[in-house]
Amino acid sequence: MKIFQDEKKIIKSPNIDARIGSFGPDKTPFNFVDCRETFARRWNRNTKGFYFKHKKGDGAKVASFILKTEKILRNRTLSKFSETNRDTVLWVEPSHFWRAARLKRSLFTILLRAGMKYNPDKDNYEKTLFAHEYIDPTRKAVMRFLYGYTKNVGENPNTNGGLETRGWYGLFRGKDEAHIKSVLVWPKNRKYVPPPKLKKDLWA
Repeated sequence: MKIFQDEKKIIKSPNIDARIGSFGPDKTPFNFVDCRETFARRWNRNTKGFYFKHKKGDGAKVASFILKTEKILRNRTLSKFSETNRDTVLWVEPSHFWRAARLKRSLFTILLRAGMKYNPDKDNYEKTLFAHEYIDPTRKAVMRFLYGYTKNVGENPNTNGGLETRGWYGLFRGKDEAHIKSVLVWPKNRKYVPPPKLKKDLWA
């Protein structure tokens, strides 16, 4: 599968100093935001894309991890990724699937950070996914989401001033299976396809 778009995204600003895992809105003046909760207020369904700061050489890992996730979800339209003229910065264009809802946007930024540990050659997807500090405590919700129950009919992420105080992690950490099933449901506009019985079938 092709990972990157043909053309590189050019960053003209010299200011790319940021923590690994930071997010950069495509705006002038150019600067990164290292807090996910703050960045949640900086992008919405109309945002075409943003920059993601990673270690040198990890851009392909992140892109491959997201594309693998979208394959599992059986999404028809995939996110797009471009290398930049800076080898520690990736350009990310989330698909409409992620941009369309606040809860999905919250999960997407977690997945970007998780993807930095992914090894496409070993395809250690499941190990990478559940090793992340915000994924493991919400494992049941993540599993249900990946099985296709992606419509949230429960509470949306809360905002407090400039922060998103209850995103994916805050809404699903420690919740029981009954609650998760009640708020993550199958989208009405998508034909129901029974999920695989075994996890290994899901990841195939």
